[in-house]
Amino acid sequence: RHLLERLREGRVGREDDPPPAIADASLPERFRRLRETLCLLDVRFAELTGGRGVFTSLDASGPLPHAQVDEQSVATAAHNPPSFPPRPAVRGRLVRELATFGERYHAGWSMVRDQVDRRDMHLESEFDDSPQWQDPSPLPTRASLRGSLEHAADSILGQAERRLSRGFYTTTQRYLREIDNCCESAGAEPLPGEMTVRSRRRRRRLKIWASVRLGTEVDVEHLASAPQATTCLWTINDRLYHARFGLPLPDLDEMAIWLEQSQRAQRDADDDPAYAETDWQRENALLTEHRAAYFLGRGMHDEAMEAAYHVIAGLPGASSDAIVRACATLGQAQFVAGRYDDAQRAFHRAPPACFVSLGSGDCEEYLIPYRTALLTPMRARRSLLLASRRLEGAYNYVGAARCLLMAARRTTSGSRLRALRARIERLHQSIPRRLASAQIERIMAHWPQWLRPATPATYLPCAAWLDE
Repeated sequence: RHLLERLREGRVGREDDPPPAIADASLPERFRRLRETLCLLDVRFAELTGGRGVFTSLDASGPLPHAQVDEQSVATAAHNPPSFPPRPAVRGRLVRELATFGERYHAGWSMVRDQVDRRDMHLESEFDDSPQWQDPSPLPTRASLRGSLEHAADSILGQAERRLSRGFYTTTQRYLREIDNCCESAGAEPLPGEMTVRSRRRRRRLKIWASVRLGTEVDVEHLASAPQATTCLWTINDRLYHARFGLPLPDLDEMAIWLEQSQRAQRDADDDPAYAETDWQRENALLTEHRAAYFLGRGMHDEAMEAAYHVIAGLPGASSDAIVRACATLGQAQFVAGRYDDAQRAFHRAPPACFVSLGSGDCEEYLIPYRTALLTPMRARRSLLLASRRLEGAYNYVGAARCLLMAARRTTSGSRLRALRARIERLHQSIPRRLASAQIERIMAHWPQWLRPATPATYLPCAAWLDE
């Protein structure tokens, strides 16, 4: 009953829940004791209801009232309610009297409301036989709701960010919908204007990232709001993230337009007093990192190195995410230019603390192919196995499977190949998203024929994979 009540009230999985270890240790034991008690009651009642039991004797003599509801009892209760407690009789009398007024009066179990004169008759007390009409409590104004709404929005956004960092993207979207419900309950329409500028930006960014991680289309026009640079930059991030999952790369011409819009919007944002300086620095660093990726895609290696150097050198507002991606861009540009020693230093320049702070591990997955390109097979295999464990712990199962595949390409032992393949199959069973599951099925298609399962119907043949 305790678990059912928590589930019905929506309190399962919230922040005020006890730790899972305590809940798992206490609730099953309490349920087991309750089950034994109920079974014992069933046995005792069966003994009482036997042919010569106490219950059977009392029932046969007629003193036990049977609580069976039929049409006659319902009709009797409708016209002749019980006199005690008086609330059913009062409610029935009010319903009969006020039903002739049409839609003016609305009745519930504990209140009757006059929609015209805006007054209420409360029926909370079961023993009040003469309730009176009362003026309703004044509705809260926007000014009184502003503080509580901002506090609730900040609290829900914090929970959504924690769920997003752990990989619970559907739960993140549910928390973001709670903000809209909170606004709707505060007034007749959503009140996004009552939220702080920072809260609106956090909400917009979380919506974009949760949609991207789930593989759904991002409604950029709906999310677009001042400053425009935020939407443009995070749109580029969305496309780059989709590219890592094997979807088409972003169009460089379209990306150039976005970059130009972002630069223009950032210049306009200097005159916006609500545009915080920290937000401007963060988005400026993100813009610089994207410019480096754009130059690399265009083959402008010197410009890409210069932009990446700005981010790595400690550009104000540069996050660990942007630093790691800038290191990968710099290393890739130097690798293509033939500067292998500089490329190796760039690939290993990102501090280990950056990887610890990245909840999803996507940037580490982006760096792995370049970091291991200049290592010996044995060292590269060890690095890839360690990276796969990190990515799996960060719920990035596709990245972990790719690392295992790269490690298998550097492995000649049959037993190690079988062990790696078993780990990829386990990742395939653990992943909940269809997009990522299809990616792992394609990764499995790379394995030699003698390592595939007996019924490889769910995997693509190597010829189809290579043709694609």
